[in-house]
Formats: sequence, C-alpha cells, structure tokens
Amino acid sequence: TLNATIALEKYDGLKVKFGQWKVEYSRERSVSSGGQQMMDRSIINRVFTLDRQQGMSVYGHIDEGGAANFNYWAALLTGSGRGEYHNHDGNPMYAGRFQWNFLGKETGFKNSDIKRTPEPAAAVAVAGAKYRSIYTRFSSSGPGALDNIDIGETPDQYDVKQYLVDGAFFYQGFNAQGEYHEKEVTDRINGNRQTTLRGYYVQAGYFLNEQFAWWPAPLEVAARYATYDPKTGDDGDRFYERTLAFNWFIDGHNNKVTAEVSEISMEQQSEEVGDRITWRLQWDVSF
Repeated sequence: TLNATIALEKYDGLKVKFGQWKVEYSRERSVSSGGQQMMDRSIINRVFTLDRQQGMSVYGHIDEGGAANFNYWAALLTGSGRGEYHNHDGNPMYAGRFQWNFLGKETGFKNSDIKRTPEPAAAVAVAGAKYRSIYTRFSSSGPGALDNIDIGETPDQYDVKQYLVDGAFFYQGFNAQGEYHEKEVTDRINGNRQTTLRGYYVQAGYFLNEQFAWWPAPLEVAARYATYDPKTGDDGDRFYERTLAFNWFIDGHNNKVTAEVSEISMEQQSEEVGDRITWRLQWDVSF
C-alpha cells in the first residue's frame, strides 16, 4: 500500500493525520504523478525527496485575509521509508514545511494553469528535515542509499539534515515553479565525514493561446532546467537536465497527450560526458 491514513480535519487551521503518506516536503514530489507537467519529475527529486514515511502530522491552512494566508505541516515520522513500521535507531525523523501564499490565495500542489487563474496566485515556502538512519535516500519503492554512500552498518550511522526553498506562480495560463535544495550527510562511524549535496530546478509552462489566437487552446508548452552536484569525489562533476514538453489537454490531467524531448548530461571538469537525449510521446489517461 502506498498511502493509508486516518485524518481529523474538522478545523482548517488545525488538522491531524496518522499513517503512511507522501510527506509534504518538496512541491515537486507533492504533485501527483497524474498531475505532472513533464512525464517524469526532475533529476534532483531522487536525491532530495523524503517520499513516503510513516508517522503523524499536524497541519493546517490559516487565512486571515490578504497576505495573511499560510499553510503549515509539522511531522514526526519513523524515517525508515515506505513499508517500514519501526525506526531502526530509536530516533524519529522530524520534518516541517511552512508556505506563505502572499497574494492571498492558497496555492496548492499542482502543475499547469489549465483553469487560467484569473487573479495571480503565488507561494513561497521553506522546509526542512532531520533524521538518523542507515538510509540516505527514499523513493516510492522504499528506502535506499545515495550514490557512493553505502547503506549503514549501524542503525544510526548517518546523520542527515536537509532543507529547501521553493516557490510557485499561476496566472492566466502561465505557471512557474522552482526549488533549491541542500542536504548534509554525516557519517558518524567514519570520522564524522560530511557529504553536502546541492541542487535546484526551475520550470514553467504557458498556454500560448492567451497571447496568440492561432495557437490551439488545449496546447501547453513547458520547459525545465535542473542541476545538482552528486559529490562523486570529483569537485568538477555536476548533473544537468534540460527538458522541453508540449501537453495537449483533452480532459485536464485526466486525459492528456505529452510530447517531450529531454537532455540529461554529466559534466566533468568542463568536459561533457554521457550525454543522453530522449524523445518520448505519451498518452496519459487517469480514472
């Protein structure tokens, strides 16, 4: 089971849930797979996401009018990933996200301004997490390890701290979003050796018929750039992604056709190696 929760949501400003779910940490990962603007999430998602965890969360939406519009999430979790019912070292994962909807309208986790938002909607957020574990990476398949870092030999070998800053904007067929991440992994049994990873992406999409009458109304063009430092031992290594997509929305994200070209490359000391360009066409139908 991917998600299984019990939630108490009587008050908008104070809600509680228990179970297993996709932790509200990064905007990109919180967008459902069926609602993505691109076929896949960016290359930085694999490195920085908390993905699904088990535990409890207190969260809510506070709207006092105008710029006094906020969302918050504070979670106490096992920190062991999907399907793990216990914490290996007895120390929980702490995670939190604070989002300011500064234009006065709640800005949810979504891609593509299909509804052509009549008034600008925007949000900025900060989030952070801290845990000790044998794991340093999570995905929908479960816990794992970052490249060049083995799964721990002792339950609390790795002390992991990470944070992000993200933002999103929607207005009249245009939407943009981006995230900046940092993640510090301290190996507590090998001289407190530290590995710090940094990465970011920016992404935007637009229905050009808002400007050009000849452009088909259901057709959106979108682009993304992402990069991160994998810390493979060479200070010149960085991964890059450049993606261009065209989405034809038949029935919103429930029925759409996407054509996409993506370049993913690794740069070593100013020399590009391992470039990969992919062309894909996908018809995505959700029920």
